[in-house]
Amino acid sequence: MKGFIESVCKTDEQVYTKMGACSMFEGTPLGFIFHDKNEAFSLNGDTFNSEIKSGIIALNTKRVTPLFGAITDYQVTGGDVRTSQEGFGPEVPTGLNAKRVDYIIDKGGLCLLMQLKKLNGREVRIFQVDMSNRAFGTVATLDGVDKFRGFLATVWVTKRDNTGSQNGAIILSVFFSAKYESEENNLASLVLSEEYEGLTGVVLQKTATGKAKFVIACSKDDLTSKYGSDLNDETLYVDSAGQNPSAVAYSSSTSELTFTPTGSYKIADATVLNSAGIEGYEGENTYTNLASA
Repeated sequence: MKGFIESVCKTDEQVYTKMGACSMFEGTPLGFIFHDKNEAFSLNGDTFNSEIKSGIIALNTKRVTPLFGAITDYQVTGGDVRTSQEGFGPEVPTGLNAKRVDYIIDKGGLCLLMQLKKLNGREVRIFQVDMSNRAFGTVATLDGVDKFRGFLATVWVTKRDNTGSQNGAIILSVFFSAKYESEENNLASLVLSEEYEGLTGVVLQKTATGKAKFVIACSKDDLTSKYGSDLNDETLYVDSAGQNPSAVAYSSSTSELTFTPTGSYKIADATVLNSAGIEGYEGENTYTNLASA
């Protein structure tokens, strides 16, 4: 056992039953942190928090995706079970299908649903976070070093319709792997220093030839005047060849951006935006043609 909150394994080890001063269980779920299945983090609390915070804007497999504060209900279901051939005795999990949890999320609406559907069928690791901001995961020894990582799972997202007496909601179904039981034997938790926020996707919205606004991808809420001249930085935009425009000019009178030369551009990734002081956003992988129709 490697975790800080040790479970009793199904072995011949001695069972210890004295009640400790920290007799606690995982609390009501507050949210999750998703990360790549091959990544892992420090067991030091301060370092772990630093890695999570920097991972929100990191690229590729280093990216972490937090989702907090929207869970209103959840339902835990077990895996397949079998009874003894004699027809009596306790039911025993077969391990073919492990723990499944369905979480009900009533905020974020269709825009959040569309983003979460990108996770469908993807094998990821998940830290479950409770109302005390404790992130629960498992300890694994990787290359001789003990590391902290989420539980291995596959995610599917569906929606509940807003009809009759039923309120619309997102249903996030987490299917934990058959390794869940062994991972739980090395269960551990670390306290998060804050409720981390994920990113919002942004795109360019054409207004005229060579002109565009900086908007939220799903809702099309206009952020151009909010960031104003900060958007003049040409490194914030890239064409399909990976080149930046030679110049971008913000007009306060029209709240528009003018691009030179005219072409098709998308907004850069979160690391570039963050370095320019535009935090919490990332350009969607969508190019906007600013040339004449």
